[in-house]
Amino acid sequence: MTKSFKIDGYKKNVIKIVQLAKIEGAKVIAAVGSDEKKKFIQQFEPELVINYQKENLKDVVEEKFGKRSVNVFYDQVGGEPYEEGLRLLSSEGRALIVGFASATFIIIPERD
Repeated sequence: MTKSFKIDGYKKNVIKIVQLAKIEGAKVIAAVGSDEKKKFIQQFEPELVINYQKENLKDVVEEKFGKRSVNVFYDQVGGEPYEEGLRLLSSEGRALIVGFASATFIIIPERD
């Protein structure tokens, strides 16, 4: 089974996670909140980089990889990208919640 790994955030540890996920053979999807961050993270060659301020995260990922295609979701932002990330998880997917930089906590949504 192909692994996919969605990452929210923009710190040095995120760069390390992108690199480790790629070493493990995962398809990396990076979600960022600005064009500056998008340009920066692209140098680490994730399969997809989405600016969630301009693009619908769920729609873009589902169009490229299919519904519920994310196996591991790493989040340190919280807020709306967190909720969208959870909706992308496969049935046996795992969410790694490291922090909520947005200070917005969302109740885990019901599965579609």
